[in-house]
Amino acid sequence: MNTTRLTGVVLFALTSSVIAQTATYQLYGEGCNGAAPANCLTLNDLNPTHQLASLPNEYAYPVINTTGLDIQVIGFEIYTTTNTGITETGKTGLIWDLSGPTATVHTRPDPTNIANGTITVANAAGWYSTALTPPIVVPAGVAFWFHVDAYSRIAPPQHTAAGGVAGPTQNWYRRPNNNMVWTASVSVARQIFRIHCVPATPAVPYLTATGLPQFGQTLTLNVAGGVPNLPAFLVWALDNTQWFGQPTPVDLTAFGAPNCFNRTSTDEATFLVLDGSGAASSGSLIPNSPSLGGLAFFNQVAVLSPGTNTLGLLVGNAGAGVVGN
Repeated sequence: MNTTRLTGVVLFALTSSVIAQTATYQLYGEGCNGAAPANCLTLNDLNPTHQLASLPNEYAYPVINTTGLDIQVIGFEIYTTTNTGITETGKTGLIWDLSGPTATVHTRPDPTNIANGTITVANAAGWYSTALTPPIVVPAGVAFWFHVDAYSRIAPPQHTAAGGVAGPTQNWYRRPNNNMVWTASVSVARQIFRIHCVPATPAVPYLTATGLPQFGQTLTLNVAGGVPNLPAFLVWALDNTQWFGQPTPVDLTAFGAPNCFNRTSTDEATFLVLDGSGAASSGSLIPNSPSLGGLAFFNQVAVLSPGTNTLGLLVGNAGAGVVGN
């Protein structure tokens, strides 16, 4: 892993004062592997009618990979709204069954997520999406769960009884005051969802972060899912609203990478060589300077993938950081 100071383009941007803020780093967006993403597993998604509920829980919803093929889950959508009258953001994830990653029937959700994301939901019933990191390969026939933290703010994605169909087994819930133990739900059923997937191979590249962009600390950005021993590029950006004058996300089909999207500007890029597992890391030391507080920056990863498309390049998810305490 190579470690540098926060990139020059980011430091050069500090020509005006910024406000102090808590350091954050959040991943967003789905990566690509050359295939067109599909809503490969769905329930109650045709003309759904939402049944509002407000319960202080997070929920796990059961799914079985009935496609007959191994799939790579990169995200999902739920049909829901908020209960608070304002836009809310909650955590999401993917979970294996407690009986393991080869289970073909559900028992109960495992305590630990295997992939994580966030979802932002407005005060209007509709479809809302979340990207998951890392992408997860689910073999054909395997039972798994997707997870949404509701906690009364985001309504469960539940269809009304009229026209609604229940999933393969009960939903489960957990909450802090029952020690986060999964318990079978009797009050929420007929979930409304669309699982986003691509074929199991090639791997979808992805970005993760170790640490936060805190003063005097090192933020390590990790790339995985690339072709072993080939190059990758870690993009640093000051804007995630446009790329060369085009509003993001920019469809890269015209550049020879169908089904891939650029999500940031390209102000600087770090060149990396992936190891034998298709991974690499790059550390950036955040200067111990309060003048950096509140600085926003963005990243995205691209990996060489000869033969996958005309461009020979795949892109992963993106990250949004804020420098602070």
